[in-house]
This record gives sequence, structure tokens and C-alpha cells, in this order.
Amino acid sequence: MLNYSKEQIWDLYEELPQELKDSIFSEKNADYIYNSCASNGVRDKKKISEIAKNVGYVFLGLISPKEFQKTLKKLDLKKETAENIYKEINDYVFLPRKNILEKLYRVEISKMGAADREKNNRAAETRKNDPYRESIN
Repeated sequence: MLNYSKEQIWDLYEELPQELKDSIFSEKNADYIYNSCASNGVRDKKKISEIAKNVGYVFLGLISPKEFQKTLKKLDLKKETAENIYKEINDYVFLPRKNILEKLYRVEISKMGAADREKNNRAAETRKNDPYRESIN
């Protein structure tokens, strides 16, 4: 995991737009993070703290939202759990700040709604059951 000194963090914080400063210390965001972890079975306070720290790193510009998704997978979470937490935090914490984060990272942030997830699931099923594909075994 990434570790930065308090001085480095505060220097970056001082340069942020006010909206991101407010987001870092937002009680609402803290609730979203905690509730997302709890609803997905993550109760370990160290893991929840690490997830929250990395959300802050996204707001500070230290890691991108996509890199945040990778950090979840490094926390010894089940793949499905990490994906669900990422989707919820993306939708409720990052997406409301889409415009400012896109400026910070120069990437597009979009909501992965139920329709998108269903489309991805159908595509995966099609690949599994394609009668024209040869087995690699």
C-alpha cells in the first residue's frame, strides 16, 4: 500500500479545490464508505480504514479511481466483494464529484448501473456458451 508523510499529504491538500477538500472530510462520504463495507461483509476496522484512506488518496490526486479499484483487490477481499465496494463508492462518492475528478485525472468517470452490469454478465455468459468456440483444454 502507498504511504505518504503527513507533510506530503497536507501540502497536496492545501492545493486542492475547496470541493475536494470538503469531500475528504465529509461525514456523508464516511458513512457511504462504512455502509458499503458493512453491507458487503467487511467488518475489519483496519480494512475499512485502508479503504477510506485510499478514497482520500483519490481526492488528493495520488491514485486514480481505477487504481483505487486495484487497491481494493490487494486488501485480501474476495473479488466480488472488492468489485461491489468499488461500484458503490464509485457511484456514491466519486460520481457526484465527476467533473472535478475528471479535471484532476483527465479521465471519464461513469456510473456502472444495473443495465451495464447485466450487459457485462450476458457477454461473459455468451463467451462461456459459444458453440462455435473450440475448447482450449
